[in-house]
Amino acid sequence: MLNYDHITQSSSRPPQPDETRVRVERRALETQHGVILRSDALAAGMNNAQIDRRLRRGHWVSGPVRGSCILVSHADDPLAKLAAVTVSLGAMAWGRSTLGLWELVEQPKRPEIVSSRQRRCAAVASTLVRDFRGLRTVNRRQIATVTLELGLASVASSCTLQDLNELIDETLRRRLSTWPRIEAVLQEFARQGRPGSALLRRVLKDRSVDLAVPLSQWSRDFAAKLAASGLPRPQMEWRIVDSGGRLIAQVDLAYPQFRYAIELDSVAFHLNAEAFEVDRRRDADLARQGWSVGRFTWNQYTKGWDEVVATIASQIGA
Repeated sequence: MLNYDHITQSSSRPPQPDETRVRVERRALETQHGVILRSDALAAGMNNAQIDRRLRRGHWVSGPVRGSCILVSHADDPLAKLAAVTVSLGAMAWGRSTLGLWELVEQPKRPEIVSSRQRRCAAVASTLVRDFRGLRTVNRRQIATVTLELGLASVASSCTLQDLNELIDETLRRRLSTWPRIEAVLQEFARQGRPGSALLRRVLKDRSVDLAVPLSQWSRDFAAKLAASGLPRPQMEWRIVDSGGRLIAQVDLAYPQFRYAIELDSVAFHLNAEAFEVDRRRDADLARQGWSVGRFTWNQYTKGWDEVVATIASQIGA
């Protein structure tokens, strides 16, 4: 429950009804995404008639949980609905709602929460009822939630291997967490019998081989597609140095044992005159180190995959 003691202590005279309402609304905007619980409004000095009048006149709207209200300016804000649910039910954001708080996915319109109490709520997409003592609570954007690492583990039952890898890669690229922290939580949730445990074990196995975080999801998808086509899985973001340890290049994908590098040329970063010259100079530097380079475009990846596989296979002798 919010603390409204400052409302009555700020002046020697009793607050006027409109003053109380303004302060309640301001407090809701500042701390709860426009959410007002009826119980909080009553504790602050408003009465039921005043609350009902705000609802009737359209200044407030009924929230997703009984006893909750939302300022009309925030009525369509998914964060307001999530805040109303977590505050009303004493719950925490979970699953995609947690990932949405870190802006890894779009905030779902129907909140996903974890609660230690079973309460039916049509506005909630999913509720996991469990003992809170095993979960660490954090505050993100003024909303109670489980940790980001736990949020990643919790979506394994409802996403693909590619989706989960992309979420983890983006988390690491933005330095929102570290792989050891993510790995520890994924291992705990990868136990037999948990929803999504098989997918989590697959992620852990794949990343035990190559911990590099690609600069784009295309690199990971390209490597996975090569492996699915029967070729060895290449290393991602491989650093090539000369005999003196000087960095020559960091390539998208590589087969170090065959001294063969793969570069993925996108329109945004490679198909202009300056990038063309830089790429060719670097290819020449790699050639002097005994490396050959294969360059492939998105069009080749999507429409000429068999030819891509045949080219790479011939280069590595597969």
